[in-house]
Amino acid sequence: MILNPRFGRIAFVEIPYFLIFEMLGPTIEVLGYAAFIASIALGTAPLSYTLAFLTFAVLVGLLFSFSALLVEERSYQRYPSWRDLRRLAVSAVAENVGYRQLLAFVRARSWWTLMRKAGWGTMERSGFGPPPNLLIRPTRRR
Repeated sequence: MILNPRFGRIAFVEIPYFLIFEMLGPTIEVLGYAAFIASIALGTAPLSYTLAFLTFAVLVGLLFSFSALLVEERSYQRYPSWRDLRRLAVSAVAENVGYRQLLAFVRARSWWTLMRKAGWGTMERSGFGPPPNLLIRPTRRR
């Protein structure tokens, strides 16, 4: 499909975007984290500069998350209570300080595994089996 005019915009925009940003992005992000840690450890970048840069990056991520939350709430009003919005705000903070880094590492590791093994392997389809016996039948008392 890539760059085939028959598939239109998908072939010229969406698939190249996916290949560049979604597939290579996690690897570049993990390399950036490694360079950040190495620059602090080796003292090649001033600590104040690196901490300011890290703070700025986290704040921009929070700004995007809270902006998306605000747009979602103003548009659809799906969350009836303040408790729900508070949970979403806590989730937005957790995403930007921990979860995003973990997810980048897992995605980069998956990409590395794919490149080393030249594939994910095969998966056998087994269909649907019999339903599990979830009912507990009462025993008769004698």
